Order: sequence, then C-alpha cells, then structure tokens
Amino acid sequence: MVTIKGLKDCTLQDILSAWNRGFEGYFVKMEFSYEQFIKRMAQEELLAEHSILLYDGGIPVGIVLNGIREVHGEKQAWNGGTGIAPEYRGRGLGRLAIAECLRIYEQEGVKKATLEAIQDNHSAIHLYEKMGYKLVGRLMNYVCKNPILLKDTSSSYRAEFRAPAEIARLSFYDEHIPWQTLRRSIPNGEGLVMIDESGKECAYAIFQREWQEDGRLPAVYLYQLRIDAEAKPEAAKILLESVMQLKASSLYVVNLPLENDVMVEALKEIGFEETIGQVWMERIVVD
Repeated sequence: MVTIKGLKDCTLQDILSAWNRGFEGYFVKMEFSYEQFIKRMAQEELLAEHSILLYDGGIPVGIVLNGIREVHGEKQAWNGGTGIAPEYRGRGLGRLAIAECLRIYEQEGVKKATLEAIQDNHSAIHLYEKMGYKLVGRLMNYVCKNPILLKDTSSSYRAEFRAPAEIARLSFYDEHIPWQTLRRSIPNGEGLVMIDESGKECAYAIFQREWQEDGRLPAVYLYQLRIDAEAKPEAAKILLESVMQLKASSLYVVNLPLENDVMVEALKEIGFEETIGQVWMERIVVD
C-alpha cells in the first residue's frame, strides 16, 4: 500500500533515494549527491514542510519538491520536481502525488501554482493538464561553447553593471517568468543594463558567474534576458556581445520564454544552440 509522508518526517537517505530513483531514465541527468541536493533545496527555496515522499511499505518510491513564495502580495507555489521510481510508473502515483500537493497549496493559501516540464515528456504534461494546469508559455535553454569575442559592438551603446534589485525597477522589467529565473533563485546574481545613444535603458541581463577556485570562469548562466519593446532590435545582439566580454568558457541561457522573439533571434545569430525545451504551466489554486 502506498502512503505519503511529509519530507520533514523522512530521512535524508530516503529522500535522496526517492529523488534519484524517481528520475532514473529521465530526459536529462538528474542524479544528485547529498551535497548537490541540499544546495538545490536552499537555492530554489524548496521547503521540506511542503514537499512529500511516497512509500510502498518502507520503500521510498516517489517524491515531489515544492516551494512557496509571496510574489506581489500573493502566494505562489512551484513544483520543483516530481519523480516516480520506474517500476511504479503508470500506476496512478503521479496523480496521487499532485493531488496531495494541491491540497497542501490550498491549505497554505496559495493562489497560483506553477511548474515546468520537458516538452517531450508527454505523459507528465498530460497528467498536469488533467490536474488543472494550463500551458502559459514555451521555454528554451541555450548554450554557447567557447564564445568568440566580437569586435563590432556599436559605440553608440554602453553597458552598466547593476544589482538585480536595481534592474527590477526598470519600466520593462518582467517578473512573470519561471521560478528558477526569478531574482530570489539567483543568490549571487549580477546585472547588466544596455543604454542607448539617447541615454535610455533599453535591455538587460541577469546572470551568475560560476567561478573556480583557481580563478577560472568556466561558465556564465543567463537567467533573464530582455529588451524594451520600444528599443531597436540590435540592442539584443549588443547586450549578448557585452555578456561575452565576461570571457567565460561557456554561456548558458536558462528557460528563456520563446515569446521573447527578438532575443531568440539574437541568440541564434550569435551562435547559441538550443539544448532542452520546456513547457511552462500554471494553475489557479485559490481565487
């Protein structure tokens, strides 16, 4: 018989076992060590008291991680991972788990629940739709290995480093974005703002550098890329060229909404390649 426990009442060994077994054979590698799992829980504000483990007898066979935040005065929840052990898939455990999470959200006064799912994971997407989630956008991840520093950046634009909190005050800043790309999910985030020839802010990036102990910079992760609707399209390319000046070995773009078509075109033009596509889904929990 399958039972459900709160994550806070389970051992770390059971939690990690449920996670790694739950994502066995997944579309991307999701196997974590203890240290990696704890780091992810902290960085993405996933809460043990609102997350669950599924047991068959004493064996952990499923997991759902949840985070709850207040955004603009309303509580929002995020499903940070739903995994079911391979031999238990197709038995209705996913539906049981999501129903329990929705009960927790309602109990906590959550207004909106959000999640992302790999676009090719049709069974998961179908489950979420049956549980009341609706598609609100499509996302794409990109990578640029060994980026080439371009020399033709227009001198009529200038770049300024700013704190992400300061960027959030820009008139075209958008906070309706996936959970992992929100400022609170980027503890060491930095910002870059492009200013056009008239002195107006026209584009921004929020990113995080991944430094090594020896001072090397193997990667920069770009979590937000946006251009003002009134700006010239060239500002998107110039923003990306400015990020390349950070001289990282690789640049990664995380969950960029495909509706951001000007930025998508700029990424492709510069040489970024698509990696994993996702769907972004939401559900109203409490009106």
